[in-house]
Amino acid sequence: WFSENAEHLRYDYNLSEKSVVMDLGVYEGEFSKQIHNKYNCTIYGFEPVKVFFTETNKNLSLFNKIHLFNYGIGDKSRLETICINTDKSSIYSKIGTKETIQIKSIKEVMEEIKITDVDLIKINVEGAEYEILDAILNYGLINKFKNIQIQFHDFFPNAEYRRNSIRQRLHKTHDVTYCYEFVWENHRIK
Repeated sequence: WFSENAEHLRYDYNLSEKSVVMDLGVYEGEFSKQIHNKYNCTIYGFEPVKVFFTETNKNLSLFNKIHLFNYGIGDKSRLETICINTDKSSIYSKIGTKETIQIKSIKEVMEEIKITDVDLIKINVEGAEYEILDAILNYGLINKFKNIQIQFHDFFPNAEYRRNSIRQRLHKTHDVTYCYEFVWENHRIK
């Protein structure tokens, strides 16, 4: 990834001011900001950690097409405990300060916000990507996503098996446009 200077791939999409982007795991908002600045598209960002959400909301408040929500996305709605550890904050970690966060079902969120089609979904959620992608596939939402940009995490139990299983299911509807294993990969609708 770094030796090939591939970071630009995360921002090179066929998007416009009419596009809809979902940013799961906003953290400090850099991805949302760069995508907005490049394409002027509508972005729905989700960040469950209060301190990250508050700071990012301040930094992105001038962007009227970026809509931030102080909860995470998952397969079902619930409360979770997250361990806050900068960009490694995770509900699957024991390192860091604990905070109770809200998780909402991806299906419910899309219905609430009235999102029908998503040109790009970025998923960087420190282990929760497996449940989110399984939910998207299990709920029959997969065809609503034109591009799925994922950072799979290898610390998750059975990560390689889970990743391969999800990728096989994604292959039915999406083609891989780039793949740096357990770094970043993108799947575009066929």
